[in-house]
Amino acid sequence: MQRFSHWAAFLAVLVLAAFLFSFLVARYAKATGTVAFVVGGNLYARNLATGSLQTVAKGGVTYLSWSPNGSALAYLQGGVLKAIPYPAGGLVRRLGPAAWFRWAPGGKAIAYAGPRGGLMVTGGSRLNRSTQVSRHALRGYWSPGGKRLAFSVPGRGLGIYDLSNLAPTPTIVGPRFFPVAASTQLCWSPAGKGIAFVKRLPHPRPIPGAGGKTYYSYSHALTVLDPATGRTRVLFSVPGGGVVPYGWWPNGQGLIFWTIPQNSMSLAADGEGLYSMPLAGGRPRLLGTSLVNSDFLAWSPKGNLLAVVLGGSRDAPLGKNLDLFRPDGTGRRLLAGTKTVSALYPVWSSGGQEIAYLSMPSGPYDPRQFSTASGSFNWSVWKVGTSGKGRTRVAAVPSGIGSYQWTRFTPDGHHMLVVDRLAGPNQPGPAQLFLMDTNGEHVILLAQGLGAGSGSGFQGLATGDPNGLFYGQVDWSSLVALRPAS
Repeated sequence: MQRFSHWAAFLAVLVLAAFLFSFLVARYAKATGTVAFVVGGNLYARNLATGSLQTVAKGGVTYLSWSPNGSALAYLQGGVLKAIPYPAGGLVRRLGPAAWFRWAPGGKAIAYAGPRGGLMVTGGSRLNRSTQVSRHALRGYWSPGGKRLAFSVPGRGLGIYDLSNLAPTPTIVGPRFFPVAASTQLCWSPAGKGIAFVKRLPHPRPIPGAGGKTYYSYSHALTVLDPATGRTRVLFSVPGGGVVPYGWWPNGQGLIFWTIPQNSMSLAADGEGLYSMPLAGGRPRLLGTSLVNSDFLAWSPKGNLLAVVLGGSRDAPLGKNLDLFRPDGTGRRLLAGTKTVSALYPVWSSGGQEIAYLSMPSGPYDPRQFSTASGSFNWSVWKVGTSGKGRTRVAAVPSGIGSYQWTRFTPDGHHMLVVDRLAGPNQPGPAQLFLMDTNGEHVILLAQGLGAGSGSGFQGLATGDPNGLFYGQVDWSSLVALRPAS
């Protein structure tokens, strides 16, 4: 009996020691990773572990993006797309005028479009020259392996450019099945064996209108293409309405999408039905009403859970809850949000145990938001466990001084980056970038005047990706970005 008590005491000491160790690691461990940001039009990169600061580019930078493997930084400077290796630095590659660009998975190629359209690709075996893929396409969508680029052209169909062949393949979906527009969202399946897109069906449907008038609206169908054979299959159609795909389930067995009644962007601005549907068919499952914006959805690192901001109203801060679902739309769990408090912009921790989000009093959008004239909305950073427990406020700014607008977990999982927008007299003031631990302590100021001279990062009337339109969107992702783990 005495020997047992000794062992019990020993185990208790071990448990206590493990708890204290994990607590100390979480509290005092150094942050890891590198963050790139724009201040005064200059592009900088700061190593969070050492604190070292590197000037990457001076003047005129308006957009930045890390390569998926973290080996290079691409950015727009004076409307010209450029790329530089990181951290080695060296020769800056000047790719050409661009209004949009996207890295290929693996970071060995970039697709970009000029200010007047025209899809270009640089990379593959022609690393130092750009090749025109299409004169009419506005955007391209990379396959998971980064070797093929899908694009659409109105009235001409969908094409695929293969970097290994150095030439675009013939259009494999003819005019009968053309996508809605050149900017239509094309979604590759995780294994690269299918492409989801939206096609317009023939023969518009009559819709009764006010005053006895009749309007006509085309039906649209969520369609899956087999890029190997060119065969297509309609998964779901909306009579007289539209479809906006968000993307595939991470296991490739289904899709998430919005429906747009009557193809009305005015109706869509107030939120539309968000659905989950298995690839095998059947009826789609309604998750709820959501604004059409990809910033309001976030997959867990393992891909087994989807965090979704639900709630209508084109005023982003008004009436929004944060919910959790399985990919098929089952297992709904409310994580945050009440009748008086909204929750937006979910971000997962690297381990998938916690979700950070922005919380604010529920209310209509004010164009002077974050100004002392409007009293400040006082947005704050919170975190919550996937069970809905452990809801904790990480950081808040005193009312009337400013609000937090953006947050990300660092790779180590024990720290967070946050953007704080100070309040100005009649309009939003300057922004600051901070590093802090996940308890909101040990705060380090990394940058002041974020985005000054290159755009504010704040959009009053915002167009979300893929296709949303509403009031009060805040997006700093073009001016602040964490380097992906190599």
